[in-house]
Amino acid sequence: MDKTKFTARVDRDAFETAKQYAGNHSTTVTSLVEEFFRSLGKVDKIFQDTPILNELAGSLRIDTPLEDYHTYLEKKYLDDADKIS
Repeated sequence: MDKTKFTARVDRDAFETAKQYAGNHSTTVTSLVEEFFRSLGKVDKIFQDTPILNELAGSLRIDTPLEDYHTYLEKKYLDDADKIS
């Protein structure tokens, strides 16, 4: 396999976290980065194969607490059920 070298500047804390993660999982930061790069194409393929997932992606902010999401679902579906009754 043909390899290339590149340089990236990242936050020191993020890099230390990556090193610790790699060590805990018997891999290297280089392997983590390489696998991440490979996964980029896989994500596009998943969205192509599942159009509904593509429509839903981004509909909920990543920092939304799970409890807020549950409350939203309860309100949405329980309120709708009350209207039907």
